[in-house]
This record gives sequence, structure tokens and C-alpha cells, in this order.
Amino acid sequence: MAEKKRTSLFTYLVLAGVIGAVYLSTQQTQESVQLAPAKASQFQTIMQQLSMTFDQSTLDNGQLQVKFTLNNNSANTIANIEFRCTEFDNANKRLTRYVQIEPSALLPNSTGEYTHIMGLSHPSAHATQCVVMNFKYN
Repeated sequence: MAEKKRTSLFTYLVLAGVIGAVYLSTQQTQESVQLAPAKASQFQTIMQQLSMTFDQSTLDNGQLQVKFTLNNNSANTIANIEFRCTEFDNANKRLTRYVQIEPSALLPNSTGEYTHIMGLSHPSAHATQCVVMNFKYN
């Protein structure tokens, strides 16, 4: 009877050893992997080479008029420029958001001035943010 218990104990020890070996063989070393930064798309590269300023005013009829000055410092012609303006209240809550598209082309390394009526200005507007959202390029 005692010999049978030793065999059972031996079987359990072998089984535990096999399970431990399998477990350890599945564990990978925790080395940090350095990933190369993703290459910017051509659109992103052109976008980074644009700079814009704008002046806004509210017309007598309550419309938000914005004059955009856009510098295209890229080597590409851009067109169908999508301007987006957002009005915010004192608590920085978005009140309105308008989008207008400028269809004319802006040549490489040039400046364009565009005036657009964006939409009805909100009476509680405290601040306005305008950005270039999209464009086509060659």
C-alpha cells in the first residue's frame, strides 16, 4: 500500500513539473518594443503647412461674417477649402457650428483672403473658433 502512494505522489510531481514547464514556455519576456512613428499622410503634411488668421463681425442682420487669411506654405495647390467656425458661450459650451466651403484654388506658397457669411450668430456667443477642416489638393 505504501508503494502505491509513492507512485501516486511521483505521478503528481511529474504532472506538476510538466504543467510548470508548459506554463513557463508560454511566457514571453516583457521587453519594450520601440515602434516607428506613423508617417504623416500627404493631407496631414499639407495641413501642417497651412496657417490661418480670421476676423469676425456680426452684421446688422445678426449674421456672423468671417474674413479668413490663409497662408499655404506647401508645395501643393489646394481648393474646396472647408472652413468651420464654432461659437461658444461664457462657460465654453458650444452654441453654433457653421461650415462654408471656398471653391477657389490657393496656389503653393501664397496667401488667400476669403470672406464668408457663416450663419446666424448666437446672441449669447462669447468666443468664436475657426479652423480649416478639409480641402482638396493636387
